[in-house]
Amino acid sequence: MMDGWQECALGDAISLIIDHRGKTPKKLGLDWSLSGYRALSARNIKTGKIVQPENVYYASEELYRKWMKEEIIRGDILITSEAPFGETYYWNSDEKIILSQRLYALKCKNTFSSKFLYYFMNTGRFQGEMRGRATGTTVIGLRQPELLKCKIVYPSLCEQHAIAATLSCLDEKIELNNKINANLEAQAQVIFKSWFVDFEPFQDGEFVESELGMIPKGWRVGVLSELINVKYGKDHKKLGDGTIPVYGSGGIMRYAEKALYERESVLIPRKGTLNNVIYINEPFWTVDTMFYSEMRHPHIAKFIYFLVSGKNLASMNSGSAVPSMTTDILNNLLTPIAPDSIFYEYDRLVSPLFNAIHKNTKQSNTLAALRGTLLPKLMSGEIEVPMEESM
Repeated sequence: MMDGWQECALGDAISLIIDHRGKTPKKLGLDWSLSGYRALSARNIKTGKIVQPENVYYASEELYRKWMKEEIIRGDILITSEAPFGETYYWNSDEKIILSQRLYALKCKNTFSSKFLYYFMNTGRFQGEMRGRATGTTVIGLRQPELLKCKIVYPSLCEQHAIAATLSCLDEKIELNNKINANLEAQAQVIFKSWFVDFEPFQDGEFVESELGMIPKGWRVGVLSELINVKYGKDHKKLGDGTIPVYGSGGIMRYAEKALYERESVLIPRKGTLNNVIYINEPFWTVDTMFYSEMRHPHIAKFIYFLVSGKNLASMNSGSAVPSMTTDILNNLLTPIAPDSIFYEYDRLVSPLFNAIHKNTKQSNTLAALRGTLLPKLMSGEIEVPMEESM
């Protein structure tokens, strides 16, 4: 341990742990609402992000007050207890939420930096100790007493703030890139809707009846299999590490040495989070829970992306325990098929937006890799941060 650093149990660094596992609206004499306060559970926390925002319940003011005797406030740390356990999220919002199933919230003592504590909980050292303390066979989880026994090492409060500020700079830039990308994609989606749903650029021309309603003359209605080949992903476990992104239904899982496909494609979940459709224009690998697609025509991948992502695939779920998608369902999705010249013009129009998204994503991946390299070194004192510059 570096000079000036100390060690303690996690329980000694926090003033309160909130645990509402087992609590339900019915037990409180109420029910969920259609709107109101969001109730987050373990399924909504993944790799430091809020995910599956469509899979949340909502609570009324009355239910919120009965449920949350202690409120979640800015600076609290959320951590999942099982299915899966150990996923963390730093709460940096004034939004009032309900802490729901399989999720703890930690309130940090004022002698510790909550942001430093959050980053330390994401180190291999801390995550490894949690895995060692976890129990269960079918579902592996971490009981509250065992979580609180996990060890943390820490420097002075001033240095904690400096380390947290250094890592936060990287996270804030990544978050800014994500917001810019969301705006760019929204612009491309508006153009897609204008061209292929509302047909605004073609209103001066003749329209004809179709299965999808009125469409421009010269267009037709077909099925998705006329435009793409839906292909199965493959197992990745025997691949060595490398620079090629490996995608599952939740996003990038790792980076491997070899690509399964190298051309423009749209990735479609086969199991799990069915609405997480991904556009990609670089070499990649998809695992067996993710379809990828080969384009049958040029200049249509971006059109396919918005077409498929707008279909609410989760509502077409063919599975029981695990949400599932089939090639039959995908192949038979109805689609407007425009003349090749229209697809070409749409692709030309939105390509600069997609190129900017790609550039920002590449930068974010580089920053995330830098953060991953710095995290264990900063959290062990191997690298010191000039505190005057970081405060």
